[in-house]
Amino acid sequence: MFKSTFKKTGFVFIGLALVIGLGYLGWQRKQPIKAVLGTVTSCTFTDVPTTHPDQLNILATCLADVMSAYTTGIFNPDHTVSNSDLAIYLTKAMNGSIPKSTFDTKPHFCEVTDYKTSLFSALDYLYGKNVVLCPTPRLCRNSLLRPIYWTNPNGKPIWLSACSFDKTAAAHREDAATWIARALAGGDANVPAASGTPVFSDISSRSSYKYIQYLGRMGVAVGYPDGTFHPTEHITRAHLASFLAKGFDLISKKLVSNVSGTVTTTSGVLANGYIVIDDGEDIVQTDAYGKYTAPGLDATTHELAFYDSAGNLYENPDPGVHLISPNYGPNTINFSGLVRK
Repeated sequence: MFKSTFKKTGFVFIGLALVIGLGYLGWQRKQPIKAVLGTVTSCTFTDVPTTHPDQLNILATCLADVMSAYTTGIFNPDHTVSNSDLAIYLTKAMNGSIPKSTFDTKPHFCEVTDYKTSLFSALDYLYGKNVVLCPTPRLCRNSLLRPIYWTNPNGKPIWLSACSFDKTAAAHREDAATWIARALAGGDANVPAASGTPVFSDISSRSSYKYIQYLGRMGVAVGYPDGTFHPTEHITRAHLASFLAKGFDLISKKLVSNVSGTVTTTSGVLANGYIVIDDGEDIVQTDAYGKYTAPGLDATTHELAFYDSAGNLYENPDPGVHLISPNYGPNTINFSGLVRK
């Protein structure tokens, strides 16, 4: 977080005194405001409001440059993910970027032979990590059933023996779970056998059972309210963002500095007040104009409590609204309409 900033500005002493003072007054609040801090304009999508169940995960994958906008300002959370996109997104989550392949990299899949493409590099990376497998290579043939040739590094064309990869097909939820489980376990051989009561009621008969069970037990794979997983259902961008953000801890990896804004109450600005973050883990003071700056806050959900200089608590007047943020400019979050408790 931003404890080092406090040390430089002397806020450690102020924060300690405030915590003691608020403790004396009785640190109780009915409805802390839950805010997403660390948002940036490029990762704010008009079709992913703060009320969207996967908003935090979508934000995290965007900030980590794993998944980006579908079109300008749009994430398209309900759109299905192709096998190609799944390979690219997973590679980014694992490696941080797509490693570049070279001419002498042998294709592993008949339909993906151009080493200059991101998909080729991603599949080569996932193949090397035993995430995407090719157990039984076959002679590759084109649409006319003619053998496909590959020129090896010595310049000699040879018939290409590889596996099939359906680039454009929509990936299923069990496909995504299988790949992600292998990635997190360190390869297919390291994924433990399924045991105990199935985490979801509709997976025990599937060949993907152990992979889904593995992710379910870790809290990475989330099912539906009725306790099912829907393994054969096509996975959406929102659900994949959830799997990747949780599996690779993307929420805590991407930090955004200098989150700032203004805090106002129903009677005016919160001048010289305090924003207590996560039960006193960090404290930020507002200035005479109600403005604040919180350097280094990560893009996760934080519980915020607002106090004036006298120690009076201010709350969100509507318990159903956890984030009052009329301004989503770069790294800017404003809180308004707070009511004294």
